[in-house]
Amino acid sequence: MTRPRRSLLSWLPLEDRITPAVAMLPDLNPDPANLSGWTVSTVGGVTELAYATGMQNIGKGAFELRGTTTIINNPDGTQSQIVDQRIYNDDLTFTDVPAGAFVYHPTHGHVHYDDFAVGRIRTRPTANWEDGSIVAYGPKTSFCLLDLSHNNPQLPGSPANSVYNSCSSKVQGISVGYKDIYSSGLDGQQIDITGLPNGDYWLEVEADPMNHVQETDETNNTTRIPISLTSQPNVGLRVLSSSPIGANNGPVDFIDVNFNLAVNAATFDKSDVVMTGPSGAIPVTGVTPNSSVSYRIHFAPQGQVGTYAANIGPDILGTDGKALNQDNDGTFGEPSDDVFTNIFTITAPRLTATTPSGATSTAVSSVRLQYNKPLDSSTVTFADILSFTGPGGGDLMSQMSGIDPVTPGGTSALFDISFSSMTGLGTYTLVIGEGMADPLGNTIDQNGDLVTDSNDRTTITFTIVPPGTVGPDAFGYSAKTASYEDLSSLTGWTTIINSADDANVAVNLGTNTFNLYGTSYTGGSSVYVNSNGLITFGGGSSSYQNSNLESITYNSTSFTGAALAPLWDDFVKGPGTPQVRGLLQDTSGDSTPDRFLVQWNQVYPYNTSSSGMTFTAILQLNTGATPGSVIYNYQDLNAGNLNFTDGASATVGLRNTQSNGSLLLINQNSNTNDLVTSGVALEAYVPTVKSIVREGAATVDAGDAEFFVTFSDAVTGLDTSDFQLVTTGNIAGAYIDHIHETSDPKVFEVHTKSGVGSGTLTVNFVDNDTVVSLLGAKVGGLGNGNGSFNNAEIYNIVQPTPTVQGLNIGDGTAQRSRVDQVQVVFDNGVIFVGNPADAFVVTGPNGPVTVAVDFSGSAPNQTTAKLLFSGSATEFGSLKDGVYTLTILANKISTGGVNLAGDGTPGSDYTTTFKRLYGDIDGNGTVSSADFALFGASFGQSFGVGGSAFDFNNDGTVDGSTDFARFGSNFGLTI
Repeated sequence: MTRPRRSLLSWLPLEDRITPAVAMLPDLNPDPANLSGWTVSTVGGVTELAYATGMQNIGKGAFELRGTTTIINNPDGTQSQIVDQRIYNDDLTFTDVPAGAFVYHPTHGHVHYDDFAVGRIRTRPTANWEDGSIVAYGPKTSFCLLDLSHNNPQLPGSPANSVYNSCSSKVQGISVGYKDIYSSGLDGQQIDITGLPNGDYWLEVEADPMNHVQETDETNNTTRIPISLTSQPNVGLRVLSSSPIGANNGPVDFIDVNFNLAVNAATFDKSDVVMTGPSGAIPVTGVTPNSSVSYRIHFAPQGQVGTYAANIGPDILGTDGKALNQDNDGTFGEPSDDVFTNIFTITAPRLTATTPSGATSTAVSSVRLQYNKPLDSSTVTFADILSFTGPGGGDLMSQMSGIDPVTPGGTSALFDISFSSMTGLGTYTLVIGEGMADPLGNTIDQNGDLVTDSNDRTTITFTIVPPGTVGPDAFGYSAKTASYEDLSSLTGWTTIINSADDANVAVNLGTNTFNLYGTSYTGGSSVYVNSNGLITFGGGSSSYQNSNLESITYNSTSFTGAALAPLWDDFVKGPGTPQVRGLLQDTSGDSTPDRFLVQWNQVYPYNTSSSGMTFTAILQLNTGATPGSVIYNYQDLNAGNLNFTDGASATVGLRNTQSNGSLLLINQNSNTNDLVTSGVALEAYVPTVKSIVREGAATVDAGDAEFFVTFSDAVTGLDTSDFQLVTTGNIAGAYIDHIHETSDPKVFEVHTKSGVGSGTLTVNFVDNDTVVSLLGAKVGGLGNGNGSFNNAEIYNIVQPTPTVQGLNIGDGTAQRSRVDQVQVVFDNGVIFVGNPADAFVVTGPNGPVTVAVDFSGSAPNQTTAKLLFSGSATEFGSLKDGVYTLTILANKISTGGVNLAGDGTPGSDYTTTFKRLYGDIDGNGTVSSADFALFGASFGQSFGVGGSAFDFNNDGTVDGSTDFARFGSNFGLTI
């Protein structure tokens, strides 16, 4: 997006602007001068061509990358940080566009820009490089982008001083006219040429092979030079190696440089070395020989975290009087091409491993932290443990007992956090702070941005699972022991493979579906059975060479689809006929198959067995969007040979398509796995909702309706937003009130309010990936909707007839001395036809009374109507003395379509009488001496307006002018 940074031009009216903004793009080009310094070496039988890469920016603008806050969790457990390329415009505005990712490079100790360059070897049959075939690849290499060499200062816009000097996760780049140099000794700068014959080749390097970067010229990203592979020696004096390189703990106070030939010691001194670090130039204090071919460069001890570079040469002479020829081109002492650059970093402390991690089936009472370098043990304290929570988020900090170094002596790279023994199933989470430091005072920099802050806190988890549990994988499949089935009595099998070696056959599921990893397979060309204990999806494979399921290959052809491996090994026909058979099975009696069985029938491991092995894969069918479970049922895994019995040479598991990456490996070449042995079964599954059933009778009155929801596993994260109410009829106002946990962590009680009206009510579970098993698997697996459940039991809701639940006269006490309101309470929420006041008819000594209604005291399931009076029937805010009749009209009031039952019969009015007699404080209908005694106790006191039933004129005081006179006139009166 374009930032709100504007030039003076941007404030002019559009018609007055001279030209639109022009993007000042970079142009990346590998410098052939650096590429020329290639060497060949053989170690351990592997021959590698090592080369240096000088990546120069010859464009119009800086090549600048900025880390974003978006972090991606990679399948291998690493993390990538999404980056933007910042493109500057000529009017000083800029635009940020996505440009790949930063990754933490553990060998170098800082973040790199991923996939920045790649090296290749081509044949050179002619002078035209396009005639050559690629015969060797190097890896896609990640770079820390720095301004290391100012090789083109004449380019317009090239800054006089370097701008990008740090391997930061916030900003990296290459300025115009500068280049970044990766020497041949650094990771990724080698191409395996083992077995490649001597001859003429092209050595080429391509910048930005993934085309992440926007440039002025995309055609010059590849540089190549002709090379010849022979046994000829190097030409002239060269630096072969140096140390330290890459990541170092520090402090560092020297660099050792090793040459291929003897050096004239008089020509190598501190003036031949230019060294920089995170804070700028570093003075070199001296150069001393280790031997005639090895020299040590000295400088003050460096302990600051960051990147250090030393440019060495080119005016160092050999004993033959010739200067360095670092690029091996026969021209000596070139100022740019024959300079050797040594780069090393001093790393900040960071947590690299924890034990335990992932899943464990044993009790856990400590976690070991492993850092990349020793820390000052005094800086690692209990205060660095910010939180410790268990399954469901329970706070376990009170269970902590301490954190202690494993190695004595004041420094340690290992620390043990101790706590009470944890045995409950589920995931435990520790958050570790950033205050720890190494002996040099460098504090934790977990994210590699060279700044210690809260972003460097580390969250570590471990999960306690039942014994025999494997997983979950990245999608959510786990495996556990299942009930073994004796399948010997089943009939109706059909032949899949009668007798064959390394065969695969498509099976026809008809209209049935099998959902694996969220993809449904159906019909006759999507499920393939392999004779070697393998089932593949979307295509067939005859593979017999079992692997860890990351690759399935047959005759050099890779299969990339999803797969099940009940027992993947090299099998041939044994005594069973047919060799592989199948069965569609209906276990529910609804005439729809719910299982598909594939059985390998008494098969032999290839050329080794004397006993047939029988095992069956049972696929759960017709589960809709929810991934089905798979049961591997092992009837007989005795091969008559211990090398093959009980999966000793087989792979067991399942995998998603290779592009999606999820894989659950249960067994590989081991007969020690209790899940894979004769007479047992295992189930691979994702957590699901097993049932939603009514708690009460099928038919209930409108009001409360509870459901029991049962999951296949104990889960967390469940709340009311995970359910959807479904109603029919005239039900209105239904809602999910709350959810109760039960004693079974797999079962929850969902409490609903059915509102008003009659009809049916049920709840659906709506999967939005927020409900997770205690093992960390999302219900239904990864993705919204694949764990939804809409087959719950249904309540029949009957709306009861509304009635008058209660009546309060006046202030709700027995007194009838002052009646300024009547409260009518209905037993449910009711609705009114027309004006609610018309439903209440009050008549007295002088006829009808004007009524107003206040509903402010009502609740969702209870209507409270406060009747207020006015007009000629009132005096001083109260009804006048007399007997009154209240009639509540049934045809004006209903609930859920059912009219009021005033006398118990639906549709009948409610009628009652009440009195008002000033002075009648006990409500017995007579103003008596008992009332007078109470009046006397109140006489002369101030109560505030409406504060006393004896305050006839409602002026706030019980006095003689009006109140006593009226009391006297009513004394002895009965009505």
